[in-house]
Amino acid sequence: MQFIPYLENTPAYRIFTAERDNGTLSHAYLIVSPDADMNRAYAKHFAKALFCGATTPCGACRNCETIEKEAHGDCRVYPEKDGDKIVVADVDDLVKESYLKPVESTRRVFLLCGAESMTDQAQNKLLKTLEEPPENVVIILIATSEFSLLSTVRSRVKKLEIPVFSVEDITSALADETEEKERLHLAAVSSGGMIGKAKKLLFDTSFLDMTGLCFRILSNMQKSSDVAEYSACVMKYKANLTPFLNVMEICARDALMFKTGHKNLVMNKSRLADVAKAGFTFLPASLIGVIERCSEAKQALKTNANAQMVADTLLFGILEGKYQWRKS
Repeated sequence: MQFIPYLENTPAYRIFTAERDNGTLSHAYLIVSPDADMNRAYAKHFAKALFCGATTPCGACRNCETIEKEAHGDCRVYPEKDGDKIVVADVDDLVKESYLKPVESTRRVFLLCGAESMTDQAQNKLLKTLEEPPENVVIILIATSEFSLLSTVRSRVKKLEIPVFSVEDITSALADETEEKERLHLAAVSSGGMIGKAKKLLFDTSFLDMTGLCFRILSNMQKSSDVAEYSACVMKYKANLTPFLNVMEICARDALMFKTGHKNLVMNKSRLADVAKAGFTFLPASLIGVIERCSEAKQALKTNANAQMVADTLLFGILEGKYQWRKS
Protein backbone atom coordinates (compact mmCIF):
# COMPACT_ATOMS: atom_id res chain seq x y z
CA MET A 1 0.00 0.00 0.00
CA GLN A 2 1.06 3.58 -0.64
CA PHE A 3 0.36 4.98 2.83
CA ILE A 4 3.71 3.87 4.25
CA PRO A 5 5.78 6.86 3.03
CA TYR A 6 3.50 9.13 5.05
CA LEU A 7 4.06 7.02 8.13
CA GLU A 8 7.80 7.34 7.55
CA ASN A 9 7.49 11.14 7.46
CA THR A 10 5.93 11.35 10.92
CA PRO A 11 8.01 12.52 13.92
CA ALA A 12 7.20 9.22 15.67
CA TYR A 13 8.82 7.14 12.94
CA ARG A 14 11.79 9.48 12.57
CA ILE A 15 12.47 9.35 16.33
CA PHE A 16 12.19 5.56 16.33
CA THR A 17 14.59 5.04 13.41
CA ALA A 18 17.04 7.64 14.76
CA GLU A 19 17.22 5.70 18.03
CA ARG A 20 17.68 2.51 16.01
CA ASP A 21 20.58 4.07 14.12
CA ASN A 22 22.15 5.55 17.26
CA GLY A 23 21.85 2.33 19.22
CA THR A 24 19.60 4.00 21.80
CA LEU A 25 16.40 2.01 21.28
CA SER A 26 14.09 1.82 24.25
CA HIS A 27 13.09 -1.65 25.40
CA ALA A 28 9.40 -0.73 25.08
CA TYR A 29 7.35 1.79 23.06
CA LEU A 30 3.75 2.90 23.11
CA ILE A 31 2.71 4.16 19.69
CA VAL A 32 -0.53 6.14 19.82
CA SER A 33 -2.44 6.37 16.55
CA PRO A 34 -6.18 7.07 16.18
CA ASP A 35 -6.37 4.97 13.01
CA ALA A 36 -7.53 1.60 14.36
CA ASP A 37 -7.90 0.19 10.84
CA MET A 38 -4.21 0.73 10.07
CA ASN A 39 -2.51 0.22 13.41
CA ARG A 40 -1.59 -3.44 12.90
CA ALA A 41 0.04 -2.49 9.58
CA TYR A 42 1.81 0.46 11.23
CA ALA A 43 3.17 -1.75 14.01
CA LYS A 44 4.53 -4.23 11.48
CA HIS A 45 6.21 -1.40 9.59
CA PHE A 46 8.01 -0.32 12.76
CA ALA A 47 9.11 -3.93 13.20
CA LYS A 48 10.36 -4.11 9.61
CA ALA A 49 12.50 -1.04 10.32
CA LEU A 50 14.36 -3.13 12.93
CA PHE A 51 14.98 -6.15 10.72
CA CYS A 52 15.28 -4.91 7.12
CA GLY A 53 18.79 -4.13 5.95
CA ALA A 54 17.67 -1.00 4.11
CA THR A 55 17.45 2.42 5.77
CA THR A 56 13.70 2.28 5.32
CA PRO A 57 11.89 -1.05 4.93
CA CYS A 58 12.14 -2.31 1.36
CA GLY A 59 9.02 -4.47 1.60
CA ALA A 60 10.61 -7.10 -0.64
CA CYS A 61 13.29 -8.84 1.41
CA ARG A 62 12.66 -12.00 3.38
CA ASN A 63 12.47 -10.11 6.67
CA CYS A 64 9.86 -7.66 5.36
CA GLU A 65 7.81 -10.37 3.69
CA THR A 66 7.73 -12.69 6.69
CA ILE A 67 6.89 -9.86 9.10
CA GLU A 68 4.06 -8.81 6.80
CA LYS A 69 2.76 -12.39 6.85
CA GLU A 70 3.34 -12.54 10.63
CA ALA A 71 5.62 -15.52 10.16
CA HIS A 72 9.02 -14.09 11.17
CA GLY A 73 10.86 -16.23 13.71
CA ASP A 74 11.88 -13.23 15.85
CA CYS A 75 8.77 -11.05 15.52
CA ARG A 76 5.55 -12.05 17.25
CA VAL A 77 2.23 -10.22 16.76
CA TYR A 78 -0.61 -10.21 19.29
CA PRO A 79 -3.50 -10.88 19.27
CA GLU A 80 -3.44 -13.65 16.67
CA LYS A 81 -6.57 -12.32 14.98
CA ASP A 82 -6.81 -8.63 14.16
CA GLY A 83 -9.57 -7.00 16.19
CA ASP A 84 -9.49 -9.46 19.09
CA LYS A 85 -8.67 -8.34 22.61
CA ILE A 86 -5.23 -8.92 24.05
CA VAL A 87 -5.74 -11.32 26.94
CA VAL A 88 -3.63 -12.95 29.64
CA ALA A 89 -2.83 -15.93 27.39
CA ASP A 90 -1.25 -13.59 24.84
CA VAL A 91 0.94 -11.95 27.47
CA ASP A 92 1.89 -15.35 28.91
CA ASP A 93 3.09 -16.35 25.45
CA LEU A 94 4.99 -13.07 25.04
CA VAL A 95 6.76 -13.49 28.39
CA LYS A 96 7.74 -17.08 27.58
CA GLU A 97 8.94 -16.18 24.08
CA SER A 98 10.89 -13.15 25.28
CA TYR A 99 13.40 -15.39 27.10
CA LEU A 100 14.21 -17.40 23.97
CA LYS A 101 17.29 -16.44 21.97
CA PRO A 102 16.77 -14.87 18.53
CA VAL A 103 16.81 -17.39 15.71
CA GLU A 104 17.09 -15.14 12.65
CA SER A 105 18.64 -11.91 13.93
CA THR A 106 20.14 -10.21 16.97
CA ARG A 107 16.88 -9.18 18.66
CA ARG A 108 13.31 -10.27 19.31
CA VAL A 109 10.38 -7.92 18.71
CA PHE A 110 6.87 -8.25 20.12
CA LEU A 111 3.93 -6.27 18.76
CA LEU A 112 0.80 -5.72 20.86
CA CYS A 113 -1.78 -4.36 18.43
CA GLY A 114 -4.95 -2.71 19.68
CA ALA A 115 -3.34 -2.32 23.10
CA GLU A 116 -6.24 -0.11 24.17
CA SER A 117 -8.30 -3.32 24.39
CA MET A 118 -5.85 -5.14 26.66
CA THR A 119 -7.52 -6.40 29.83
CA ASP A 120 -6.28 -5.12 33.19
CA GLN A 121 -5.18 -8.64 34.07
CA ALA A 122 -3.08 -8.84 30.90
CA GLN A 123 -1.56 -5.42 31.56
CA ASN A 124 -0.58 -6.38 35.10
CA LYS A 125 0.94 -9.60 33.77
CA LEU A 126 3.06 -7.56 31.35
CA LEU A 127 4.44 -5.15 33.96
CA LYS A 128 7.44 -7.20 35.12
CA THR A 129 8.61 -7.80 31.55
CA LEU A 130 8.26 -4.11 30.78
CA GLU A 131 10.23 -3.24 33.91
CA GLU A 132 12.97 -5.88 33.51
CA PRO A 133 12.98 -6.95 29.87
CA PRO A 134 15.32 -9.68 28.68
CA GLU A 135 18.32 -8.52 26.68
CA ASN A 136 17.76 -7.59 23.00
CA VAL A 137 13.97 -7.54 23.32
CA VAL A 138 11.82 -4.66 21.99
CA ILE A 139 8.12 -4.54 22.87
CA ILE A 140 5.88 -2.26 20.81
CA LEU A 141 2.34 -1.49 21.96
CA ILE A 142 0.15 0.38 19.49
CA ALA A 143 -3.15 1.87 20.61
CA THR A 144 -5.78 4.36 19.49
CA SER A 145 -5.57 5.99 22.92
CA GLU A 146 -3.27 5.72 25.92
CA PHE A 147 -5.97 6.37 28.50
CA SER A 148 -7.27 2.81 28.73
CA LEU A 149 -3.80 1.64 29.71
CA LEU A 150 -2.81 1.45 33.34
CA SER A 151 -0.58 4.28 34.56
CA THR A 152 1.96 1.65 35.63
CA VAL A 153 2.15 0.43 32.01
CA ARG A 154 2.39 3.96 30.60
CA SER A 155 5.24 4.81 32.93
CA ARG A 156 7.34 1.90 31.61
CA VAL A 157 7.13 2.67 27.88
CA LYS A 158 8.29 5.48 25.63
CA LYS A 159 5.31 7.15 23.97
CA LEU A 160 5.36 8.13 20.28
CA GLU A 161 2.35 9.66 18.55
CA ILE A 162 1.29 9.27 14.93
CA PRO A 163 -0.84 12.29 13.99
CA VAL A 164 -3.77 12.33 11.61
CA PHE A 165 -2.87 12.96 7.98
CA SER A 166 -3.83 15.81 5.68
CA VAL A 167 -6.44 15.43 2.95
CA GLU A 168 -3.65 15.81 0.39
CA ASP A 169 -1.61 13.01 1.95
CA ILE A 170 -4.61 10.68 2.06
CA THR A 171 -5.69 11.31 -1.53
CA SER A 172 -2.12 10.78 -2.69
CA ALA A 173 -1.74 7.63 -0.58
CA LEU A 174 -4.92 6.07 -2.00
CA ALA A 175 -4.65 7.46 -5.53
CA ASP A 176 -4.00 4.02 -7.02
CA GLU A 177 -7.06 2.54 -5.31
CA THR A 178 -9.66 4.18 -7.54
CA GLU A 179 -10.17 6.33 -10.62
CA GLU A 180 -13.11 8.13 -8.97
CA LYS A 181 -11.18 11.20 -7.87
CA GLU A 182 -14.22 13.07 -6.55
CA ARG A 183 -15.26 10.15 -4.36
CA LEU A 184 -11.67 9.72 -3.13
CA HIS A 185 -11.49 13.39 -2.18
CA LEU A 186 -14.79 13.20 -0.32
CA ALA A 187 -13.64 10.07 1.51
CA ALA A 188 -10.38 11.78 2.48
CA VAL A 189 -12.20 14.87 3.75
CA SER A 190 -14.67 12.72 5.70
CA SER A 191 -12.06 10.42 7.25
CA GLY A 192 -10.90 12.66 10.07
CA GLY A 193 -7.33 12.35 8.80
CA MET A 194 -7.24 8.54 9.04
CA ILE A 195 -6.13 6.61 5.98
CA GLY A 196 -7.83 3.43 7.14
CA LYS A 197 -11.15 5.21 7.59
CA ALA A 198 -10.78 6.91 4.20
CA LYS A 199 -10.21 3.56 2.50
CA LYS A 200 -13.26 2.08 4.23
CA LEU A 201 -15.41 5.00 3.13
CA LEU A 202 -14.04 4.81 -0.39
CA PHE A 203 -15.32 1.26 -0.84
CA ASP A 204 -18.37 1.50 1.41
CA THR A 205 -21.58 1.83 -0.60
CA SER A 206 -23.22 3.46 2.42
CA PHE A 207 -20.87 6.43 1.95
CA LEU A 208 -22.83 7.46 -1.14
CA ASP A 209 -26.04 6.88 0.79
CA MET A 210 -24.80 9.26 3.49
CA THR A 211 -24.36 11.99 0.90
CA GLY A 212 -27.85 11.44 -0.47
CA LEU A 213 -29.36 11.52 3.02
CA CYS A 214 -27.57 14.74 3.88
CA PHE A 215 -28.92 16.46 0.77
CA ARG A 216 -32.43 15.18 1.52
CA ILE A 217 -32.23 16.56 5.05
CA LEU A 218 -31.03 19.93 3.82
CA SER A 219 -33.61 20.17 1.04
CA ASN A 220 -36.68 18.37 2.37
CA MET A 221 -36.78 18.73 6.15
CA GLN A 222 -39.45 21.41 6.67
CA LYS A 223 -41.03 20.98 10.11
CA SER A 224 -40.42 19.56 13.57
CA SER A 225 -42.36 16.38 12.84
CA ASP A 226 -39.84 15.58 10.08
CA VAL A 227 -37.00 15.39 12.61
CA ALA A 228 -38.03 11.98 13.99
CA GLU A 229 -38.11 10.49 10.49
CA TYR A 230 -34.68 11.82 9.54
CA SER A 231 -33.22 11.06 12.96
CA ALA A 232 -34.07 7.37 12.44
CA CYS A 233 -32.25 7.51 9.09
CA VAL A 234 -29.20 9.18 10.63
CA MET A 235 -29.02 6.60 13.41
CA LYS A 236 -28.49 3.88 10.82
CA TYR A 237 -24.98 5.33 10.72
CA LYS A 238 -24.57 5.34 14.51
CA ALA A 239 -21.26 3.48 14.23
CA ASN A 240 -20.04 6.02 11.66
CA LEU A 241 -21.62 9.16 13.01
CA THR A 242 -18.47 11.28 12.79
CA PRO A 243 -17.99 10.46 9.07
CA PHE A 244 -21.70 11.25 8.59
CA LEU A 245 -21.18 14.65 10.21
CA ASN A 246 -18.19 15.24 7.95
CA VAL A 247 -20.35 14.44 4.92
CA MET A 248 -23.10 16.80 6.15
CA GLU A 249 -20.49 19.51 6.60
CA ILE A 250 -19.27 18.99 3.03
CA CYS A 251 -22.81 19.09 1.62
CA ALA A 252 -23.61 22.32 3.51
CA ARG A 253 -20.34 23.83 2.38
CA ASP A 254 -21.06 22.87 -1.23
CA ALA A 255 -24.49 24.50 -1.01
CA LEU A 256 -22.88 27.62 0.44
CA MET A 257 -20.28 27.77 -2.34
CA PHE A 258 -22.99 27.34 -4.98
CA LYS A 259 -25.23 29.91 -3.29
CA THR A 260 -22.46 32.52 -3.15
CA GLY A 261 -21.35 32.07 -6.75
CA HIS A 262 -18.33 29.82 -6.20
CA LYS A 263 -19.50 26.83 -8.21
CA ASN A 264 -15.88 25.89 -9.01
CA LEU A 265 -15.28 25.15 -5.30
CA VAL A 266 -18.08 22.59 -4.99
CA MET A 267 -16.74 19.13 -4.03
CA ASN A 268 -19.82 17.11 -5.05
CA LYS A 269 -19.57 18.14 -8.68
CA SER A 270 -21.45 15.04 -9.83
CA ARG A 271 -24.45 16.10 -7.68
CA LEU A 272 -24.83 19.71 -8.71
CA ALA A 273 -28.62 19.39 -8.87
CA ASP A 274 -28.71 18.35 -5.20
CA VAL A 275 -26.24 21.08 -4.30
CA ALA A 276 -28.33 23.71 -6.09
CA LYS A 277 -31.55 22.52 -4.41
CA ALA A 278 -29.99 22.71 -0.97
CA GLY A 279 -28.56 26.12 -1.77
CA PHE A 280 -31.96 27.37 -2.86
CA THR A 281 -33.53 26.17 0.42
CA PHE A 282 -31.12 28.04 2.73
CA LEU A 283 -29.74 31.53 3.14
CA PRO A 284 -25.91 31.73 3.30
CA ALA A 285 -25.96 32.50 7.04
CA SER A 286 -28.10 29.40 7.66
CA LEU A 287 -25.62 27.20 5.78
CA ILE A 288 -22.76 28.61 7.83
CA GLY A 289 -24.86 27.69 10.86
CA VAL A 290 -25.19 24.09 9.62
CA ILE A 291 -21.41 23.84 9.29
CA GLU A 292 -20.95 25.22 12.80
CA ARG A 293 -23.50 22.79 14.23
CA CYS A 294 -21.70 19.87 12.60
CA SER A 295 -18.47 20.95 14.29
CA GLU A 296 -20.30 21.20 17.63
CA ALA A 297 -21.78 17.73 17.12
CA LYS A 298 -18.37 16.21 16.40
CA GLN A 299 -16.97 17.83 19.51
CA ALA A 300 -19.87 16.43 21.54
CA LEU A 301 -19.12 12.92 20.26
CA LYS A 302 -15.51 13.28 21.39
CA THR A 303 -16.81 13.82 24.92
CA ASN A 304 -18.90 10.62 24.67
CA ALA A 305 -22.23 12.38 24.24
CA ASN A 306 -25.23 10.17 23.46
CA ALA A 307 -25.38 9.57 19.69
CA GLN A 308 -29.17 9.90 19.50
CA MET A 309 -29.05 13.20 21.36
CA VAL A 310 -26.28 14.47 19.08
CA ALA A 311 -28.30 13.56 15.98
CA ASP A 312 -31.52 15.14 17.25
CA THR A 313 -29.75 18.33 18.38
CA LEU A 314 -28.13 18.65 14.97
CA LEU A 315 -31.39 18.16 13.07
CA PHE A 316 -33.37 20.59 15.22
CA GLY A 317 -30.52 23.07 14.87
CA ILE A 318 -30.56 22.77 11.08
CA LEU A 319 -34.32 23.27 11.03
CA GLU A 320 -34.19 26.23 13.39
CA GLY A 321 -31.42 27.91 11.41
CA LYS A 322 -33.29 27.42 8.15
CA TYR A 323 -36.10 29.72 9.31
CA GLN A 324 -34.31 31.91 11.84
CA TRP A 325 -32.36 33.83 9.23
CA ARG A 326 -35.37 34.24 6.98
CA LYS A 327 -37.14 36.16 9.78
CA SER A 328 -34.17 38.35 10.67
